[in-house]
Amino acid sequence: ENSSASDRVQFGGCPAEVAPGVRFMGEGLAEFATTDDQLSNISLAFRSTQLAALLLQAGSELVVSLHHTRVRVSHPNGSLQSDQDELNDNLWHEVVVTVDNGSLTLTVDGSSVSTPAPSPFPITPGSLLVGGTTDPSSTATAENLRGCMDDLMLNGRAIDFNNAVSLEGVALYGCPPPGATVPITPPPPPLPPPPSIRPNVTVGLSGAPGSFIAVEVMEAQVASSFDILLEFQTISSSALVLYTQGTAAMFADYMALELRGGQLFFSYNLGSGRAFIVSTGTYDDGLLHRVELSRLGVFGNMTIDGGAEMLSGSSPGNFTTLNANSNMLFVGGVPPEIIADQDLILLFPGEPRPPSTFACFHTLAINGRFFDLSMPQAASGVGACLQSYSNMASFNGTGFLQILSNFPSGVRFGFSLEFRSTSSPCSGLLVYVTSSLHPDHALLELAEGTVRFVFDNGPGSVAVVYAPSDSSALCDGQWHYVRAEKSGVTGTLQVDQNPPVSQSSSATSFMAVNTNDPLFIGGVPDSVVLRAAASAGPFEGCLNDLQLLDSTGEAESLLFAQAIDSSDVTFYTC
Repeated sequence: ENSSASDRVQFGGCPAEVAPGVRFMGEGLAEFATTDDQLSNISLAFRSTQLAALLLQAGSELVVSLHHTRVRVSHPNGSLQSDQDELNDNLWHEVVVTVDNGSLTLTVDGSSVSTPAPSPFPITPGSLLVGGTTDPSSTATAENLRGCMDDLMLNGRAIDFNNAVSLEGVALYGCPPPGATVPITPPPPPLPPPPSIRPNVTVGLSGAPGSFIAVEVMEAQVASSFDILLEFQTISSSALVLYTQGTAAMFADYMALELRGGQLFFSYNLGSGRAFIVSTGTYDDGLLHRVELSRLGVFGNMTIDGGAEMLSGSSPGNFTTLNANSNMLFVGGVPPEIIADQDLILLFPGEPRPPSTFACFHTLAINGRFFDLSMPQAASGVGACLQSYSNMASFNGTGFLQILSNFPSGVRFGFSLEFRSTSSPCSGLLVYVTSSLHPDHALLELAEGTVRFVFDNGPGSVAVVYAPSDSSALCDGQWHYVRAEKSGVTGTLQVDQNPPVSQSSSATSFMAVNTNDPLFIGGVPDSVVLRAAASAGPFEGCLNDLQLLDSTGEAESLLFAQAIDSSDVTFYTC
């Protein structure tokens, strides 16, 4: 309901000192009638102590907000945010948004960033909302402004707050200086709770099957739009990082963030098709990374590491609402007892469930609200974070680990890893798989200073050998890289940056290594008989970054710490 002029008058004592601008109490907004159908520029000055707040909204096409202490501009083709952060310091900051020559430019305190945008930039005539919104679900920032604003201009025209068609929870007398006390009678409406505080806590997730963290997120918080901030460290190259969905029987809606080959995949389906937004870089390096996901209707954005990558996309069709009526956001994985494979909407028919994430989660925030992941709604496989995240394992020369229960080698497969050793002689088993039903097998080993890749498609073993001139060169205590790959009857072996060497079988009618037995690393149990192995025994030294190469040549990291069985192996260190 629109307020009358008398409703806007604030009675009572005057402050000793009054600064420019109008004051927003955090529970209201100012609404102005506009006839503009294009945007050339809009500007304002604000000050606040909020982490996130809505500054203004022009139709459904433009939202300017305080977003994780930065100024952010969201529009249907993407979003843009200021380089400066910590803009919630209760000091005045000048914001200018201009559209010209196919570019949208955001200038904050004289510093500018730009992004492509249509020029002219259309906006829906009607209302300009300032400091808040009548529909919190229509924007990605739910909190109304608690602070001050001045010098509001649209397309070169000054906007007078006395001409607002609706003015609620706004004091026209001006803003007090920071720290000043302003007596007002009657008192202003009570302020909403203070902004969510970032918890100083980290939570580790084991990445074991079924491990997850769940936080309660009501459907209305993500239905029309959302802003999600996640900070994490991981060495998982393929894993489910974030996930929510609707009840499968009612809706096919979901939102997910995945790691695939180390790349980040942000996807969602609002009921009329999927949006996929994919990073170009990889983020499974064990370092701390920051990912910001936002969606406004069909339009989505992913910003990584403060702008190192800024990506956008959209879902097809006309549906704009995410019906995530499960009211749960899962972090790091999904428990099968809550969502069975056949009910996991993310998956295409026959697609395997993505693994859980072996990670340390530092921060999770949704629409400016931080979650304490040490106090989740539900969880499994959580614990303390490691001091560092690396896919290393140390072998003492008597042990082994079983990394997979069955490994179907096939026509094309391979391995890559790094090793470091000082053993003498320079020998030790690195990788081994065999068949309990056939003579087929494959192995990778150090043998008297050489590297051997051996495979048997059935008619007999083929050995691909790299032999350096110095038999101790590969056990010099330095890291060495090995990649072994088999395609049909040909095996290829590369060590460090040296040229690859190849060897082929003459039995061209046998193309596949038919194995479906466990995959062993660094050695084998006493019960397993080695075939065609020339090495002296188990490996002594360190292994790092083990990857399997599938039939397409794509690499998937295998985490030593998630081994099914192990003996005399130390993880995460060397």
